[in-house]
Amino acid sequence: MPPYSREEREKMKEAFHEINTDYDSFITFEELKAELKRKGLYTDDEKLNELIHDADVNNDGKISFGEFLEKHGKLFDSKSEA
Repeated sequence: MPPYSREEREKMKEAFHEINTDYDSFITFEELKAELKRKGLYTDDEKLNELIHDADVNNDGKISFGEFLEKHGKLFDSKSEA
């Protein structure tokens, strides 16, 4: 996981909690689907399942904050390499 400043970590925590609408410390398929639809970014369930599977390191079917940070960091790393 890349090192994050306190400000970056707080922004990511806010983004995580915006998606995690039931505040159970995990982002589920349905929560992510609703957020992507709200932002006009939803495509289909198959692609969403792939996204969750890629971020879900422990394969429990949901994304923890740690997994969210890890995936978020990889997205930034790949964008900076492009």
